[in-house]
Amino acid sequence: MVIYKEALNAIAAGEVQEVNEESTPNYTTINELKGAGYVSARDDSADDFNCFNAIAITLQGRAYLAQLNATA
Repeated sequence: MVIYKEALNAIAAGEVQEVNEESTPNYTTINELKGAGYVSARDDSADDFNCFNAIAITLQGRAYLAQLNATA
């Protein structure tokens, strides 16, 4: 959950525009958040690498982030 909290806080603050397998947050974390409906992102992956661009937090993601931040 800490990874999700850090990622969502960074996205909400506009600090994350693009992620790949080596970035922080990484592709897997954003993919999981996207699958849960907490972020929207354009998948620009290719055969030899995975990448998301245009990452934004959704309303559902903001509600989830508020819960995570409330639990410290």
